[in-house]
Amino acid sequence: MALTAKEALDHVRHALSADKMPSLGGLRILNDAGEYLVNMHPWRWLEGEQVRLSLLPNQPYVWLPENVHSVNALVATDTVNANVTFTTAAELARRRASVINTSFHYWAALVYAKRGTKKRVNFEFTDGYNGPNPMTISDSSRVVDFRFDSGTSTDTVKYNCGRAGDKVATAQALVKAINDAGMGCYAEYDTDLGLGGFWIESRFEGMDDSDHFSVAYAGVGNLTLDTVVNATHKGAYRPRLDLWPTPGTYEKDAFTAYYRRGWDPVRSDDDGITIPSFVEPLYINLVRNVALGYERDAEGDVAMRLGNVRNSTLFNDTRRRDSMTQSNFGPLQNGAAVYDYGLNDQMWNFDQTGGPL
Repeated sequence: MALTAKEALDHVRHALSADKMPSLGGLRILNDAGEYLVNMHPWRWLEGEQVRLSLLPNQPYVWLPENVHSVNALVATDTVNANVTFTTAAELARRRASVINTSFHYWAALVYAKRGTKKRVNFEFTDGYNGPNPMTISDSSRVVDFRFDSGTSTDTVKYNCGRAGDKVATAQALVKAINDAGMGCYAEYDTDLGLGGFWIESRFEGMDDSDHFSVAYAGVGNLTLDTVVNATHKGAYRPRLDLWPTPGTYEKDAFTAYYRRGWDPVRSDDDGITIPSFVEPLYINLVRNVALGYERDAEGDVAMRLGNVRNSTLFNDTRRRDSMTQSNFGPLQNGAAVYDYGLNDQMWNFDQTGGPL
């Protein structure tokens, strides 16, 4: 059974022997403990995430997902017509000062850029809709079409969002599809905007509208725009890939990035804690120590308490369990003893053939 935010908050109350949550907020304690958890060791369970990144015209960067800890690899989806190479920000600046005539090869540097507050767009369906025109949402790293007719959904096209003659069901189906897509924005059904009302809001901050997300819905019948709440420049820094040269056209899913996850922020009491079950005891211990360190620092501040956790048997046992996930990594590669085909391979003059048909 997965650990929930409510259960983790119960441990905060239990550690403090208090029914009332500390004034700094229980979610702050959960998130601070989570940030320390993902940074205290290069965990195997954080590896293996990937995301497709789309290029937008005249935008010399691509925002990365909110939970990026570190990027392990960046490859072009179509290596025949394009490629990409990591470089430094200094080299990127030098290349931007030059003139080129082609964009078959991109250079990218990971930087942290300041973002602003959240953006929200309020909508209302005045009636149901199941026509062919989609709502398209771009979050500057992915572009997804939300279609209201029938079909088989993929990562970039979501079908069956419409319900003919039923504005409530149409709005609710679209909201669910947006949330299931895992983009940089999320949606919520809201009757304050009408029975077919809903809103779309960025999951994290963006410096201006294009940094959050954009919504195109021309031709979607019975859908009306209510209000738009734009961003202001007050947010935290977030990772993005600065590019050279600047893309001239829209390229869907141009790159695939493989990355190590960071901490997935807990935003409400109903959220789940996205960690493996064998890590839960360590995380709970961190939560309790962060709460005690904040509220009773005279008895031991957060730094001292978390240092004790790092030196504990609980941490060592969790680290050992994490390292046992894959015990075999195959034969040695790129070592001095590895044969090169045609050079020191004893079978160099034999061709491989397939088995009998």
